Amino acid sequence: MDFVYRLLLCLVHFVYWCCESMAFLCFLARKKCDLFWTRTDLAEQITQVASCVKQLKNVPSHLAFLLVEENVVSVHDLANVVIWSFAAGISFITFYDHDGKIKMCEKRLMQELSSKAGSKIFNNILWDTISSTNGHSDVSNGNGCTNGLSNGLSSHKLRVNLMSYEDGRPKIIRAAVELGLREKMGNSKRQERLSVNEADEVIRAVYQV
Repeated sequence: MDFVYRLLLCLVHFVYWCCESMAFLCFLARKKCDLFWTRTDLAEQITQVASCVKQLKNVPSHLAFLLVEENVVSVHDLANVVIWSFAAGISFITFYDHDGKIKMCEKRLMQELSSKAGSKIFNNILWDTISSTNGHSDVSNGNGCTNGLSNGLSSHKLRVNLMSYEDGRPKIIRAAVELGLREKMGNSKRQERLSVNEADEVIRAVYQV
């Protein structure tokens, strides 16, 4: 009798493994199809997004996304979100995950955008991350251009910010300490408190913006 139970248990495990493998293969096939159709219909998607935005009364200037599946970072999906945000006229977009996995994929995301969007869009995407220089990427777009202004022409800009836990509380604490030190040093020389401009200067220095 024990042999029969063990045999049935093995069969159940085998069937489950087969179903799980089939589900994974279907997932990969679907992702491949999505990559194909997205790549061919990108211009149509941009047109649809721009058309839908015209029907909205208020369009946000800043979008923020929190990565829920921390073990999976889909550079393809992130690139799509950036392109759609650009088409919608969004000025700022932030991606956050606790462990900084998105920041590790920054170069891959730039390359994905470069190959997918082309220079017309890529040249107008600025990066507010530490590895970028003055908010501009050093990744070529394949046409001999780099991120920033093209031929002296200015158009809509989208700033992309990749953030993790290190960009949150630790930097807030650092900014608070810096403001406290300035306030302490300033009290011996003047009567007034720190100005809004001085506080803004400290915060921008800490966050490198």
